[in-house]
Amino acid sequence: MEIRSSTVLPARREPIELHTGDGLRLVGELALPPGRPPVATLVCLHPLPTHGGMMDSHLYRKAASR
Repeated sequence: MEIRSSTVLPARREPIELHTGDGLRLVGELALPPGRPPVATLVCLHPLPTHGGMMDSHLYRKAASR
């Protein structure tokens, strides 16, 4: 398979919510390989939404699609 700019690899994608010890709620997306357990983990943190960052940045979306 050739991976191009519009490629979205198959994955089980589901929303995830984490709660911090100081009461904050972090939201994101968990992408797991279909049909088998994951063999590695990559965590990407985006800039603060209060300072112009957003979870749906095209860079993070492209990385999550691969």
